[in-house]
Amino acid sequence: MKRLVASLSCLLEPGEALASTAAGDLEFVSSVPFGGTYVLDHLWRRLRIDQIVGRWGSRNGVGAGTCR
Repeated sequence: MKRLVASLSCLLEPGEALASTAAGDLEFVSSVPFGGTYVLDHLWRRLRIDQIVGRWGSRNGVGAGTCR
């Protein structure tokens, strides 16, 4: 039953999904769509790829902005 609810929740708007699965004392206020660029940028930083590429670029005479 929990799996069914979780599957159906992905078809709802964020507020509706939260309201249908959360406890009664929680209230959905808003959501902001960030998109793929935001996710990839933070994944890039979280995995420290920016530091690795920056070190590689500095050793090879390439600017960090160019490597990205």
